[in-house]
Amino acid sequence: MNCFPKTDRLCNYHRIQALFEQGKSLKKYPLKLLYLSLDKEQAPTQLLISVPKRKLKRAVDRNRIKRLIRESYRREKHQLSSLEHSYSLAFIYMGQELISYEQMYTLVAALLKQFSLSD
Repeated sequence: MNCFPKTDRLCNYHRIQALFEQGKSLKKYPLKLLYLSLDKEQAPTQLLISVPKRKLKRAVDRNRIKRLIRESYRREKHQLSSLEHSYSLAFIYMGQELISYEQMYTLVAALLKQFSLSD
């Protein structure tokens, strides 16, 4: 199932707050993965993508990075199917330079593999 539907997007304010306050992180520059386990809730694993305006000034650059992260996650989310719990995830782009799709794909794949092994 290679798609990124609305149900996979993290939009709930309280879950986002909890993720940023209590979540754990993994880093591979220029990408950071925040994650928080959802214990008793039956919600699916959901993803938030953030590219700070402070790092990339032009909206077209921020949108391109978000598109690359979204596509890379869509192709690699099958790694999360073996996990017992569902999670709130956030990819945060920390770099100030644009990177290629191949670089982004390898970063996302490595972070998701590291995340699935650490659980």
